[in-house]
Amino acid sequence: SRSLIAMGRSPVFLRGLRNAASFFLATHLASQCCSAVRVTHESDSASPLWNDGALKVKLWTWNSGVKDLSKEAQLLSSSPANVLVTCQTEATKAIKDFISDDWLLVAHGQHWGMTGITDFNAQVLSIFVRKSLEGDSNLRADVAEVEGAAYKPHQAGTIYGKRGQLIYEVGGVKRRMLQSRAIVHATDLKGKGGVSASLSFDATQKRAASKLAFICAHLDSESDSVRTEGVQQMLTELRASTGGVQDALDAEVIFGDLNYRLLAKGIEHFDPAMLLSAEMRLKLAENDPLVPGPKGKNPNFVVLPLEQGGAGFQCNSPFAAYLPTYKRMGGEPCAELGKRVAACGGRDQDDCKQDVVDLVNQCYKKKGKQEEQWSSKDTSLQLGWLDRFCFRSDGASTISLSVGEDEGWETTPGVKDKKAGSDHMPVAATLSVANPQCPCPALPAEAYLGSCSPGRTLKLNEEDELRCSNGFQLVEKNSRQKLEVAMVQCGQNGEIAVPWGANKEGLKLLSQFQCLRICGRYDGLNQSDFGVQSPQDRTGFLETLAVSAPVASSLNAVSGDTVEMSCQDGSALIGSQELTCSENGLFTPAPNGGYVAASNGERMPMCLGYCELGKDLRQDLWVQERTVAGPELLKSPYGPEIDKEFGNAPAKSEIINRVFVGGNLSLGCRRKCTPLRRAVLSCEEFGQFTPPAESLKCACSVGIRVRSMAFSNKRLQGEAKYMKLQVFKGPFGSSKLLQEARKHKRYIAAEAFSVGKVGGPGGALLHVSEGLADAVVHLTVCSKRIGPTKRPRRYCSIAAETDINEGLLISDLLQHTQGPDFVGSMAFTMNWSGIPTKVKFQIALTPE
Repeated sequence: SRSLIAMGRSPVFLRGLRNAASFFLATHLASQCCSAVRVTHESDSASPLWNDGALKVKLWTWNSGVKDLSKEAQLLSSSPANVLVTCQTEATKAIKDFISDDWLLVAHGQHWGMTGITDFNAQVLSIFVRKSLEGDSNLRADVAEVEGAAYKPHQAGTIYGKRGQLIYEVGGVKRRMLQSRAIVHATDLKGKGGVSASLSFDATQKRAASKLAFICAHLDSESDSVRTEGVQQMLTELRASTGGVQDALDAEVIFGDLNYRLLAKGIEHFDPAMLLSAEMRLKLAENDPLVPGPKGKNPNFVVLPLEQGGAGFQCNSPFAAYLPTYKRMGGEPCAELGKRVAACGGRDQDDCKQDVVDLVNQCYKKKGKQEEQWSSKDTSLQLGWLDRFCFRSDGASTISLSVGEDEGWETTPGVKDKKAGSDHMPVAATLSVANPQCPCPALPAEAYLGSCSPGRTLKLNEEDELRCSNGFQLVEKNSRQKLEVAMVQCGQNGEIAVPWGANKEGLKLLSQFQCLRICGRYDGLNQSDFGVQSPQDRTGFLETLAVSAPVASSLNAVSGDTVEMSCQDGSALIGSQELTCSENGLFTPAPNGGYVAASNGERMPMCLGYCELGKDLRQDLWVQERTVAGPELLKSPYGPEIDKEFGNAPAKSEIINRVFVGGNLSLGCRRKCTPLRRAVLSCEEFGQFTPPAESLKCACSVGIRVRSMAFSNKRLQGEAKYMKLQVFKGPFGSSKLLQEARKHKRYIAAEAFSVGKVGGPGGALLHVSEGLADAVVHLTVCSKRIGPTKRPRRYCSIAAETDINEGLLISDLLQHTQGPDFVGSMAFTMNWSGIPTKVKFQIALTPE
């Protein structure tokens, strides 16, 4: 029998059945078609019932002959769903007569028979649409209705009802939301079978045309093979009938009393308390025939995959949500049991007490044969979740379905309550249906999709690529993440979106992406003239100054990005340190005629080359005075900023060792030493001082050898017996202090030499080994006529001596010597007998 379903899904077989059904419908059932109503049908029009996203359908079924269904109808009428589908089995009254006026009936069918020994009852399918749909102004339905009785020979077999449709009117224009059709299926002459109804939804912009079929079924209770044949028959008849309305079904839902009990093997003697534990009920569910493998021990044809010869349905799994729906033999104990289990036995709840276990024994039929604890029927227990919801979609369709929100109406009395009870529990679930299609949007000129253009649509999960035109960058708005391309797909809500996240678990709409203009590489040099009018002069001037463009921290900056500018080694950043990429693809602050101040006072940045005293030289040399740049540069638009940022540099900063073209450094030596020769470095060319900084040396001690001397006054020369050179730590604040230093010999060094012995190898040598930077040389001329003959150099009859302002700094002597031998002169001016007199020495210095 399982091969029948495979044949029933065969395209060739279906085509033949559809053609036959179309011919039958056209020639024999034309009178049963829906009433003629002129409506406007636009495939891209919106539908207040199901425009996009998921259609929420409330499913409800109950095997019961209760005649007063007002309580059940009140609960169902309060459902938030837009569509309500009910399936009654062994019914004597249709619930449509009790549903509130908030709902509009669109399809209804009844199949009457004798499913019990004496009971005359029916399977009743009713489909309602909520009247208060968003945006509707006038809603009405031509109801698709059908009724049949299996025991009447002229009604036996398949009975096709008239077609129906749902119309809503907006602004005087009638629009069709759906078409419907109901069918009676008689699978035996006793009354088993069901009623089906198909709903055909016209396409909208964000949803593909969709056709759903609902089968309200009461399957055979005695034989599994007969149940399988009943399912196959109803599916085949339903598929054959669709040719008159639409070419194919997208999905089918079969629900009601499907009569699949728990298989008895291995659980014949299970403890009734197991029913009070959600975890244990899941264990019992392994014996449920509608649980597929590997969890199900013996899956039935209904849930077996198509490739294994099954029907390929998925069924709800209500085991953890509520107690078995069958066989509830007690009356009020079943209702009381339902109240009590709401507070115990579930996940994160306490275990149920013994009194609740007693209610299980009173509600469910469990006395079987002598060797059994539970009543059985053939190889199954008289227990299980018989009332179920199963669904499947066509393999070629993009429709998706899911069933959730399982509800067991457990406070309903059992069958002993003849007025309100049943041996079945009423149950409900919510069916979620989605069949989106995504209209290709109109995008900004700089953005495009690979193949999706306005007027076209993408199917569910169909992919495309989002890109930007040249000169633009694709960016996610919130994170500012830059993308070369974004893969997009058609989502469940009819919107084209981008899978997002580490595992692509989220979706971002296209509106969350944008194409921003790329600013690219910054090159401000083309806009700068520094006040130089002639292009030739400008070029030479810029080369001399070693001007270059700074490098941005990001080379693919886009509109809105802020980048930090930097310069290569040997260049300093002048102007704004940060730039913002603007919408026109230029960096801001925007220049106004070149490198001039923007509205906020900032200037476009440039890199200006500088000369810098090397770190190895800084161990001996320090900057005494500094001119940061030449007048040409300081008069340029950037002059004030150069002077502000680099002019007044702190003594210990790195900047103090840098000057720009035209600037200079006056250096001194550390450790009380003094530079050899003049220590002024000029930055005349990018990166190079004149003289080279490496040529500067420091002397911390020096030897002074007198090679010759000459007097401007010959009389003093004749009177002079010997000379005394004295080196003091200077300068002195007064002549008195100088005289006291001479008197008390507070000098760094001193040397006396005879006038006649100047020059040659034996010439006088003065060695200064400390305080060289501040050392001052003074001269005393000793007379021949006065003084002892012994140790004449220790006593000096002063003929003349230098005053406070007449000493010579050794540092000056070193800076003014010439040649590699440091040859120079010392010229002292002194007052002799009121006559200004000069004594000049030719000297050779020996720095150490």
